[in-house]
Order: sequence, then structure tokens, then C-alpha cells
Amino acid sequence: MRPVFLQIGDFSIAWYGVLMTAGIVIGAIIAQKLAAKRGLNERLMSDLLFWAIIWGIIGARIGFILTSFSVFKNASFFDYINIRQGGLAVHGAVIAGILVGVYYTWRYKINFYRYGDLFAPMLGLGIIGGRLGNIMNGADTVGRPTNSIFGFRWPDWAKGFHDSLCNTASKENLAEYCTNGIVTQPVHFTQLYGVIIGIIMVVLGYVWLRSRKPGYVFWQAILWYSILR
Repeated sequence: MRPVFLQIGDFSIAWYGVLMTAGIVIGAIIAQKLAAKRGLNERLMSDLLFWAIIWGIIGARIGFILTSFSVFKNASFFDYINIRQGGLAVHGAVIAGILVGVYYTWRYKINFYRYGDLFAPMLGLGIIGGRLGNIMNGADTVGRPTNSIFGFRWPDWAKGFHDSLCNTASKENLAEYCTNGIVTQPVHFTQLYGVIIGIIMVVLGYVWLRSRKPGYVFWQAILWYSILR
């Protein structure tokens, strides 16, 4: 709704980046504590988390670019790497994170699933942070117009939403529903749906972690995220 968290001159930090980072960091702390509790190599887990996060961000950006290539028509190199305003795809992050895990499995001869299972809470918390960031941006993952009971009318002061969706130059605009620069038509609150999915994933992750069978949590997380999404 208000995309910018901090503005210093021409430099700005978006809520999206702050909230996404918070979710990932909290998830990493939880994973590290679980690794210690289960008697895993804590230093190796710390390194694995670090590189999974770094490559996860890169993978998320690549995933977004590949699925939204029209957005980058006539874009500069900086536009491709600028993630301060959003533009990350969770599936890209998941794939990149898995590849990092596969490398560590090969390099250090570890059990992939014993470490991979502990990433389940991070997945849910990352989704929550990202979708809360989408809400603050307003223009990300906007739902379709609806007159059902699930319709949400964005408040007039949500400038990020109205400025973007009333712009006829935007590919997925709602200009036909705009009056004086304000979208008057309720839409599906898809960003909130995403937050709910993230919360469900966190809760389920803790339930699944009661199992000590390697791989159970990993595949449950992949399965249920795919279903809920």
C-alpha cells in the first residue's frame, strides 16, 4: 500500500525487500537451531543456509525474469538486477536452493534430506514476508475483479495499487474500473491468500518435523506448496 520503507534522497528501500529478508532470516535461525538439536554439523548448516539464500535470491530473480519477460522490454542491465521493488519468483528460489543442497550433498557427502527437511519453516516464512511485501507494493500479483464476498476494495490512499492499475501503459491494468485515478472495483485479495498459504506452510512444517524420517518433510513441503499455490 505504501511501497517505500525508507527514503534517503534518491535512495529508497522497499517494504518488499525488508519483509522478505525478515522472513528468510527468521527461517534460517530456526533451521540452524533445529540442526543443532538434531546433532547435525552446525558449521556446515550455516554455510549451506548462506549459499542457499544467496543463490535462492538469484534463482528467484531469474525465475521472475523468465516468466515475466515482457516486463523487461527495452530494460537496462540494472533493471534486470534491481530487486528493491520486488520481482522475485518463489519457485525459482526453491529450485536454486535445491541445487545448492545437491552440490553440498556431492561435495561433503551429507544426507541431502536430513538438512533439506529443516528448510520447511523458511519456505513458509519467506512466502509470508514476500506476500506482505506484495501488499505494501500494491501492484504485485493483483487479483482479478470480482463482485463475490471475497472481493476487496483497496483503500484510496493505497497509491502503489491505484497508480499502477489505473495506468493504461501497464500490461495488466484495471483502467476500465478507474475513476479519478482510483480503482473502484473490488478484486481478489491474492496477496493475502499468499500470506495465508505461508502461515499454513509454517504450521504444517512444524507438524511434519515431528517425523525423523529423512525426506518426509522435504517432499511434504514441495507437495503441499504446489497444491496450495
